[in-house]
Order: sequence, then structure tokens, then C-alpha cells
Amino acid sequence: MTLENGLKIELYFAPYHFPHLLGLQYLKDIPQVVQTPLNSATAIYRNIKKSYITYSDLKKSAFFSKIESRVEYFSHIGELFNQRIIIDFDPTKVKKTEFKAKYILFKSHELGYLHLCLANDLKVFYPESYIYESSKYYTTGQTFLDIVDVEIKPFTGKKATVN
Repeated sequence: MTLENGLKIELYFAPYHFPHLLGLQYLKDIPQVVQTPLNSATAIYRNIKKSYITYSDLKKSAFFSKIESRVEYFSHIGELFNQRIIIDFDPTKVKKTEFKAKYILFKSHELGYLHLCLANDLKVFYPESYIYESSKYYTTGQTFLDIVDVEIKPFTGKKATVN
């Protein structure tokens, strides 16, 4: 994606990111979504894709309310790529966060905001978290830019970077 200042950010989505973006790690009472050496994040993704794990399975969790908005609004994740982005996210401007995000894509949705946090590890950008927040908690006092272009490329095995 290209930002209004010319900065280009390459982002890599992998199947193993999906369970974490939905927050499935919080559903500790649903064995099908608990990650183990025999049940990887990629396996959980595949089982959801094949409908072996369903929405009604997830709703049975005593902890479902913790992730309900993520699941409900996940279909809107693509809309974030034509909106605004927080650059150089400053976690000191919020009371509490564990995000490692350098960038946060966001947009207003219903009575709150959808956020996709992007972090990097050795210059590889990945989706760190996807959340719905009913207030401007993560955006207040941050620096914003508009996203002006998005190009989707098939993964070639090369590491994503910021130019």
C-alpha cells in the first residue's frame, strides 16, 4: 500500500494469522481452537475454512463475548485498506496496550472504529491484531496519513518491507 507521503508498506497475510486476528486464543474452553503442537494456527484456519469449526461452535465458549465484535466485523477487514492509517503508533498516548504495532489502519464503523494493527519483525510486516473499539481510544493524539493506493500481489516468498 502507498501512503500520501509516498511511503510504501508491504504486508504479508498468512493462514496462521487468521485465528489470532479473530481472537480465538481467548476461547480456551473450545478444544478445536486451542493451539497445540498437534493443532497449529494453520490447521485451525483450514478447519474453519472447511466448516469443521463453525460460528455456532465458537458461540458455545464462555469467553465468546470477548471476541464477538472481532468475529462479527471481520468481513469488513478489507475496507480498512482504503481509509486512513496511524503512522508510527505511539503507545504512550493510550493508557494500556500490548500492541507492537508501528501502523494501525482504521475506519469508523457503526458507533465505533475498526482497527488493523500492523507490526514488523525484521522488516516483515504482518497483521498483529484486529479489533473493534467503541471510542477513539487508539486514534486520539496519533499521526495520520491517507492510504492512496493498494496493490495486491501473490506471495513470492520474498520478505515484505517498508520503502
